[in-house]
Parts: sequence; structure tokens; C-alpha cells
Amino acid sequence: MTARECTVRRYVHGEGITQFATSPDGKHVITCGGDSDVRTFEDIDDDSVAEFSVASDRVTSIVCWWSQDQELKVAIATDDHTVQAYTYLGSSDGILVRFTAPVNHMSVNKANTLLAAGSSDFQIKIVSLKDYVMIGCFTDHVAPVLTVQFDPVGEFLASSCCDGTFKLWGITSQASDVILEPCNNNISSVERCLAAGVLSMRLFCLKRIDSLL
Repeated sequence: MTARECTVRRYVHGEGITQFATSPDGKHVITCGGDSDVRTFEDIDDDSVAEFSVASDRVTSIVCWWSQDQELKVAIATDDHTVQAYTYLGSSDGILVRFTAPVNHMSVNKANTLLAAGSSDFQIKIVSLKDYVMIGCFTDHVAPVLTVQFDPVGEFLASSCCDGTFKLWGITSQASDVILEPCNNNISSVERCLAAGVLSMRLFCLKRIDSLL
């Protein structure tokens, strides 16, 4: 895609925040707006849009994955504090997981077998996408969870939080390490770090300890 193509705009929802996700193969863009309509596009000029509505006033997060039979599935978190699974055509697959506060972010692992959701009730829950059973609940954060991201290898989960921490969790052990300490000013912070998933390797966090990285 050229720089000029990146400037193309298309209005797909009404006023308000629009959530979006891309399919794992990059061929579809799935959007959901303040109107609670979910739309699937194959490209920016697609006029044959697959569309359905969710029974909610607000969608807080959306993510998609390939099921075991290679069907495109969508997980949608709404303001009733649930995460529900759908086919991209709108058929409901049931509730994946419930929270007691809104879900702020979700992530699916590279193998399309696990979904992680972080919530404003300070919890992170991991659900198996094979049978929709919760296999883990991480509770060490003491403020709303902002983002979650799987390690590309599938052994760890990273999370950031309003408490000022960045944590790495062992998916199997459910143990966490605090990578950053709270600070409300980037100038006075004693921490400097960069987190990234590198190709098929690991999620790295570079942190300075004295004069070493």
C-alpha cells in the first residue's frame, strides 16, 4: 500500500468511537461503531458489506481469529461487561467470558487457540477458543487493565495497567513479573523500556538496570 493509498477515508459508522480489527490473513477489516453495527469489509471500496448488530449501547473492544474449521470468528466486548463470540456473518456463538466492569482490550495468540481480555475490574482472563472455557484469571493488577498482548511464541502474556505497571505473565504458571514501576512523569521516571514482539521469536522488553540493558 502506498502513502497515497493510506490517506483514503471511508465513513462506515455514525458519530462516536469506532472499534476495528483485521483478520489474521489481512484480507478483512471488521468494524463496530457507536451504532452497535458490525461490518466486515474486504477492501476500502467494498460495497457488499457483511453486517449485523449487537444488542448493546457500546462496544469496548473487538478482535477476530480463525476457528479450527477455518471460519472467521469475531469476539466483541460490550458495555454489559461480557465478551461474546460471533461468526463474521453475525451468528452468535455464545458468551466467552464475563467481567464486572468494561473490557478495555483483547488479544488472540498466534495459534488462534487462546483469547486474553483485560478489564477495568483489574482482572485479565484467558479463554480457550477450542471450547470457550476460561483457563486462567490474573488478578495482580491494582487498577484498570489497559492492554494485553501475547508473546508470539505463546508462553507469555504482557499487560499494561493504569497502576503504572507493565507485567509479563507466564500463561501456564500464571506468575507475573513487574517490569516498570509507577511514575506519572516521563522526565522523572527512572525506567526506560521498549516492548515488542519480534517476528516469530519473543516479546522483548528492554529495561535499563544501572548502565546495562
